[in-house]
Amino acid sequence: MSSTPVAVAVAGAPISAELEAKLASYVATAINDKRRGIASSYNQLLGFLRASGEQQRQWYTGLAKCVSLIKPDLEALQDLVLTGFVWSTASPALISVYLRFLVNLVVANGQYLMPVLKILVKTVTGPIARPKPASASTDSAAAAAAATAPCPPSTALSSLLQAFKEILRLVPTAAQCLHPILTDNFPHKSASIESQRHYVHVMLKFCVEAPILMDRLLTCVMERLIQLDVSIKVEADEDERDEELIFAMNSKRAKSHKSAAADSNSTAIDGTSLAAASIEMANKLDELMVEVFDTLKAVYVRGGSSSRGSGGAGAGAAGGGGIDPENRADAMFVVLIQNFERSILKTHKSRVTQFVLFFVCSIKHGYAEAFVKMLAAVCIYRHLPHPHPHPHTSRSAFNSRAFLSYRKQWIERRCRSNVKVQPRI
Repeated sequence: MSSTPVAVAVAGAPISAELEAKLASYVATAINDKRRGIASSYNQLLGFLRASGEQQRQWYTGLAKCVSLIKPDLEALQDLVLTGFVWSTASPALISVYLRFLVNLVVANGQYLMPVLKILVKTVTGPIARPKPASASTDSAAAAAAATAPCPPSTALSSLLQAFKEILRLVPTAAQCLHPILTDNFPHKSASIESQRHYVHVMLKFCVEAPILMDRLLTCVMERLIQLDVSIKVEADEDERDEELIFAMNSKRAKSHKSAAADSNSTAIDGTSLAAASIEMANKLDELMVEVFDTLKAVYVRGGSSSRGSGGAGAGAAGGGGIDPENRADAMFVVLIQNFERSILKTHKSRVTQFVLFFVCSIKHGYAEAFVKMLAAVCIYRHLPHPHPHPHTSRSAFNSRAFLSYRKQWIERRCRSNVKVQPRI
């Protein structure tokens, strides 16, 4: 059995290649001895990994070199490295080393792909403790404290997203596994505003950083906006008076509909509770819309500089989607306009969600032209799967086109000559 490697004294200092080799040798010997029935060095290794600060960082560095030796038979080690890491007190250096270990583990052992992705999703979508303000101290003491201070949320999120990108790049099947994990863990619309906004922020980060997930994750975000949108009850809703014109009914069905509505009104919650619930949903929708607009500004107004700055030339490859960063904005617009035609147009009483498309169309003339063409086509029933769509869909398309024409008259002038849709025969 090899002797225990001597740890370096300076917190946060780079680990030399010699010490890293000694750490990896000790880890490999401890694991092999455990499989031969000698558990002393193995138990000592578990103690080192449970330590905090610099010692834990060094041993995870050595463990990252021996991931091929980690198997389900090492139950204590497996549980410790997957569930025993304390993110809230970890320093940026420790988080970086631990994430490198997880990436190596997934690449070397495919059976750990799902557990690791679930852990990372739970971590990236959950709260991370902010560091406490440092007290007055000497320069050397402040540097040592900074090296071991808890990782700020922005730094931790950046490191976690980088780990996801590495996994998506190295493991082609990871995207198929990651998508259902992200969508299944989406907070319910009754969850707090903070939790929903943070989750949407993470989902939109994935859309920008990992284009292969853009279609499905952006669709999930838009569906949540629609859920909140239709949950808002507006008093004196003008659409209530037009509902019978939209949905054709014969006299008997109309009477039964009115009697059923009267019965439901008698047992409905009082107006105060309804108003409070609507205000809560409206506040949540406002927060999520602001988060979506912030992301769209980063992609369109600032040219997506934030995403390209972090990923560089390999950002598209890292996401596994094969989308060049220069075309990322166009790809996002395609997803948004597909969601508009597939979901927003067909959703009764959607009042706010469509402004996501209006905002994008206000940025680039080409987007406005494509949007107006689609709306004009829907209005005369030519580009839908069936020849007789619901009247509400056509009316929604007409209202959206009228809104654009009213707000941006140049859209109508530019697109009138380009919209060429043949009338129905």
